[in-house]
Amino acid sequence: MKKAIVLTLLMLACIACFASSEPLRKEIRISTDRVDLILEVAPDQRLYQLYLGERLSDTFNVGLLSRPEYISGNGTLEKRAREVYSCSGNEDYFEPALGIVHADGNRTSYLLFQGVEQRAIEGGEETVIHLADNQYPVKVDLHYVTYPKENIIKTWSVISH
Repeated sequence: MKKAIVLTLLMLACIACFASSEPLRKEIRISTDRVDLILEVAPDQRLYQLYLGERLSDTFNVGLLSRPEYISGNGTLEKRAREVYSCSGNEDYFEPALGIVHADGNRTSYLLFQGVEQRAIEGGEETVIHLADNQYPVKVDLHYVTYPKENIIKTWSVISH
């Protein structure tokens, strides 16, 4: 009987450890033959740039990349990289990519990850990352086209309201 109680308590402790661990993050890898751009979708659905540099091995654990600590929008301390397409009015004060004054006068926007598409194109690969504000009708599509042999990553954004 005592063994059953001890085993049950150990199992509950293990479940609690797994339940309280950090939520899963999604990585998006955009690569050429010699360059890697690694983006991360954080648990709050915001998109961050983790790495840009020499191509990493295909078996490299992205979780090993360091993330500095910042205060998040809800006031908690979190480890994250720089936001890929930061908007004015949020807690990231480094040169926002987009500034909007909404119809109600609010100057704050948060672009959240909606999905990603990757497809082969002639001579390379195109990645389109879809972002949208969850309070206002603002959408941004980030386009990345890679040309592997030339080691070129071409990028542009399409903003819609």
